[in-house]
Amino acid sequence: MSVNIDDDELKRYARQLRLPDMSIVAQTRLKKARVLIVGAGGLGNPVAISLAAAGTGNIGIVDDDTVEISNLHRQTAFTDNDIGRSKSQALCEYIRKVNPYVNATPYDEKLTILNARRLFSQYEIIIDACDNFETRYLINDTCVLLKKPNVSAAIFNHEGQLSNYVLNGGPCLRCLFPEPPPAELAPNCAEAGVLNTLSNTFGALQANEAIKLITASQKPLNGELVHFNLSNFEFNKLSFARDPHCKICNQNQSIRQKVSLYLSLHQIDQDDQSPAHVWTYQTLRNKFANDEPFTVVDIREENELGDVEFQADYHIPYSELSLSNRSFKKIKTPVVFCCLFGKNSLFAAMKMNTLDSQKYYSLKGGILNLTEKDRWDKI
Repeated sequence: MSVNIDDDELKRYARQLRLPDMSIVAQTRLKKARVLIVGAGGLGNPVAISLAAAGTGNIGIVDDDTVEISNLHRQTAFTDNDIGRSKSQALCEYIRKVNPYVNATPYDEKLTILNARRLFSQYEIIIDACDNFETRYLINDTCVLLKKPNVSAAIFNHEGQLSNYVLNGGPCLRCLFPEPPPAELAPNCAEAGVLNTLSNTFGALQANEAIKLITASQKPLNGELVHFNLSNFEFNKLSFARDPHCKICNQNQSIRQKVSLYLSLHQIDQDDQSPAHVWTYQTLRNKFANDEPFTVVDIREENELGDVEFQADYHIPYSELSLSNRSFKKIKTPVVFCCLFGKNSLFAAMKMNTLDSQKYYSLKGGILNLTEKDRWDKI
């Protein structure tokens, strides 16, 4: 897709374009870039504002939280008028005012294993601006599976740390910290306290790393962790390598092994969550045997189709799934959605059942759970 920088944009970005390592080419890369920020809080605010002001063309923001008065001292995009509003929506509105050339998309939802792959697959760079270890490790593990760079920062009291994970085959978070700490040893900002100067500093540093990745203007952090204490200006840089025994980015693991581990590390039990939405392979066998009509829809994205061969009645990528889809209008039978892991398909079935009276189901375990005896052409 062709992207042009107009005269008003040249004036807007004039100061950064004077830098010797920036150019129209670099600015065009920024305009074309797609960056997803997970977290619209103390880190997410300065990240989003800095990226938008610099001209990053497409920014997504994931956060299911609402603005509280205690957020206002450090989450500077929000005012008293935003209290009670969705953080993702309020932050997107703000950065559109900062730069009207930015496409800002709010995702007012909690990041879970059900939506992480769907959201991440739409963006080139993921920025970890979250405030809890459960989400931080989900971000890391999803980036490993999708091979997306993860620009991550964490802050505590007067200290912060910054690194890029999963960058060009480099190490991931688990190579350095294999497991999250116990909850009692990992208080959040509400419990430990934080100054706005710290969150603004590290949010700006995250944006700076993302700009490096997008423009290829400078060398980004890779296999390096920066630690900085604002109270005494103590600065450290730690080098670390990819762990050959890392449980999630181990190069000796097959995609099936990675997926199996991914699901076990971030498990949502489909049967416990929504049994009415789930079909097993045995369910399909029984329906074949009884001549009961149903339609199989493969909802993998185009970049996932090469992982394993699978025969379906229709292929409609998850990102294009809607009742208005032309192929979808032809379907008159119960529908079973199929994806790689059985997670996006579950999310699709739950979503579509709320929009339409027709019955929708998810294939439990996904296509990658297909064994030789369950091969589609043998059912």
